[in-house]
Amino acid sequence: MPEMGFLRFTVPFLLLIMLPLPAVPHDHEQLQTPFSAAEIERFIEDWPDFVTWAGMGEAAVERGLAGRGWHTGRFYYVANQVSAGLVQLEEAERLSQAAEELEQQRAAIRQSPHLTDEQKEQMITRLGRQPAASTPAPAGEAGHAVDSAELLLIHAWRDELKRVLRIDY
Repeated sequence: MPEMGFLRFTVPFLLLIMLPLPAVPHDHEQLQTPFSAAEIERFIEDWPDFVTWAGMGEAAVERGLAGRGWHTGRFYYVANQVSAGLVQLEEAERLSQAAEELEQQRAAIRQSPHLTDEQKEQMITRLGRQPAASTPAPAGEAGHAVDSAELLLIHAWRDELKRVLRIDY
């Protein structure tokens, strides 16, 4: 398992997290419905070209996405959810690993023949005060939680998403 710490991002992923969501009229609320497996597959396939189009300007993005059958707002919605979901998954993994390490430390303290019961209790109490063990995972980018069905899809496609977005943890 790779060492957890600061994420190293490449330009395509930075582009993803900086996407401005276009103004979408209120009658397009269906653009905000949870995405499907077919859409995440299309997103993965179309992302590299999107990066190229983004370098050519907004008009090129709109033409390119329309040519691939995307409504611009829907593509941006999927991109935003993928970004937030990947952050949520990474944070959940980091917190799980921290909790596991904390429990291993507690077990080592309990089994130590060189400490009194009082010393063991004090050390375990101090361990419980560490922020990493008690900090809840964030809801995701922009403070919103990703739909659970979307999060399952993001998890299932995580390696492919990281590859196409060029994310290196």
